[in-house]
Amino acid sequence: MNKYISLLIIPLIYSGGVFAQQQKSASYPEVDFFKNPKQLLCWSGPLSSSYKTNVNISAVPLMEYFKSKFGSARIVCKPKYGFEKWNAMIKKIKSSDSFNRVKEIAINETEQKNFIIYAFFMEYKYLVEPDEKPAFPGGKDMNFPAPIYVYQKEVYKWKLLEKLTVKSWSDYADLQMKYAKAK
Repeated sequence: MNKYISLLIIPLIYSGGVFAQQQKSASYPEVDFFKNPKQLLCWSGPLSSSYKTNVNISAVPLMEYFKSKFGSARIVCKPKYGFEKWNAMIKKIKSSDSFNRVKEIAINETEQKNFIIYAFFMEYKYLVEPDEKPAFPGGKDMNFPAPIYVYQKEVYKWKLLEKLTVKSWSDYADLQMKYAKAK
């Protein structure tokens, strides 16, 4: 009798575990933003909050991720050694080399250890046709309000930190600044 009960319970437990895994993975987009560097536009530039909070960082390693029919993300790379040192280093190199320097962060795992890297992702269904020529062929603009998924790069994966509804471009800028300035 116990043998038959075990035979019935084990598949139920297993199927419940599989169902829970499927539910978890379906609850947010899983993505490797650095898997294909061709989907990244890289540069070092200013990061600004909204006018209401008025905070600026003069030079930040930034990336824009776009994958057609999937979504778009702004990637902010926070140097563990500080933005001031990053800014001083970037000022010493040519503008075209700064793009390659930022791209190196995406393709070199050793280099990634020097940064805390955040991605602010919006699913494709919340994107709209741009008013101007997009940076990527087929690129879209973000349309608010929309859910934003905030990820942090860990050694070999992207960990979801939070999902929140962002109501405007100002709120989106403040969200990025919140993470860039976090201790």
